[in-house]
Amino acid sequence: MALLTVLSATALLMGLGVSLLLLSAGEATLAARDRDATSAAYAAHAAATIGVAELRALPSWSGVVAAGVYPELSSTPSRLLDSTLTPLAPWGARLDLRALTARVQAESDSAGSPGDPPAWRLFAYAPLSRLVPRAAPDNPLYLLIWVADDTADGDGDPSADKNGILVVHAEAAGPDDLRSIVESSVLRRPAAGGPDMFRVLSIRPNP
Repeated sequence: MALLTVLSATALLMGLGVSLLLLSAGEATLAARDRDATSAAYAAHAAATIGVAELRALPSWSGVVAAGVYPELSSTPSRLLDSTLTPLAPWGARLDLRALTARVQAESDSAGSPGDPPAWRLFAYAPLSRLVPRAAPDNPLYLLIWVADDTADGDGDPSADKNGILVVHAEAAGPDDLRSIVESSVLRRPAAGGPDMFRVLSIRPNP
């Protein structure tokens, strides 16, 4: 009887130990995912800021929303470009940037926003380490920036901007389908006798 009691107590303690171990492992996994999601959110905001800054530096937006070599590409891209449209991501996966553009386009189309449907053009794409080399080991993220004519343009032509407003869709992508999105709207107006007026109209995370 005493032996059975000892065995039962031992089994109970082992069960409790395994449960605590699994709980600890689960909490560590959740903490790591939360950390990665936070890093991706900051990186997406940084990508949006870069996209806005690059647009501001351009002398003209006439070719930004026009199709480039491929319909998915901007004919006037950013200076932040990778060497290929199928780059190796920092976490080891091969990315298909044209396919990712098709995904962004499909999501935009399914949203059914009123006004002119946008045509997203890939404007910038590079790993985060291109901008912050020291971030590479801890933040294996890849940055992507698309631009489109705003839906309120009203001219029915997504390849031409008529009202001086563009939309910037920035993403930070990571391993295990990690993805954080920020969208910005920017306005540019000619100013008599001086530089163009430039203003950020909105910055919004897209969950």
